[in-house]
Amino acid sequence: YEIADQFNFYNNLAKCDSIFAHNDFDTKFYKGLFPNKEINVIPSLLIEDQLKDITPAPEEKVIIGGNFARWYGGFQSYLVADELGVEKWTQESHAKRENEDQIPDLNHLPRLEWLKWMESLSRFKFAVHLMPTIAAGTFSLNCAYFGIPCIGNAKVDTQRLCHPLLSVDVEDVESARKLAIALKDPSFYKECSEMAKRNYRKFYDIEQWNTKINSKL
Repeated sequence: YEIADQFNFYNNLAKCDSIFAHNDFDTKFYKGLFPNKEINVIPSLLIEDQLKDITPAPEEKVIIGGNFARWYGGFQSYLVADELGVEKWTQESHAKRENEDQIPDLNHLPRLEWLKWMESLSRFKFAVHLMPTIAAGTFSLNCAYFGIPCIGNAKVDTQRLCHPLLSVDVEDVESARKLAIALKDPSFYKECSEMAKRNYRKFYDIEQWNTKINSKL
C-alpha cells in the first residue's frame, strides 16, 4: 500500500470509539496500534436458513481452500492434500495464478455463488487450508458445519475452535502432512468430523453469536 494509504487507514480507525476484529489474534495487532481503545472480536457467522435441504454426501476427494497465491497458500495446501491420495480440488478466485490450470492432478470448481458453493463443498471428505492470511475464517467454518475435517491455520478462530486437532502453525507444513496421513485412519477421521460439528454448535451457532455480540454492545 502507498504510504498515504497506510496513514489514512490508521487515522480512520483512530476516530472509532471501538474496533471489532475477526479473530482473537487480530486484537493483539489493534491493541498495539491503539492501546487505549476498546477492541473486541466479532465472530464469523453462518446463516443456515438456506442450507437445511443440503444432505452431505462426502466423496473420496479433498478441497484446497484457495489458489496458488501467497495470500491463500495454495501450494502448501496442495502438497499436504496430496498425502490423502484422493482427488484434489480448489475453487477459482481472483487470486488464481497464470498456468494454474496446467497442474495435471488439480481440478477447479468455477466461481460459485454461496449456496452453490456450499452444495459443492458438502460432497468433499477432506479439506486443507494453509492460508497465511488471518481473515474471517469462513472456509474452516463452512467445513465444520458439514463435519469436514479441515487442516488449517491455528491463528484463525474458526479453525482453532472447530478443528482443534487439525490446527497448525501455517508454516509448519511438516505437522500438516502428518495430520493428513493421520486422517486416513477412519477412527481419527470420525473423531475430527464429529468434533467439528459439535464445536460449530458450541461456538458458532446463531444463539452463541447473539449472546457474544449483545455482551459487547
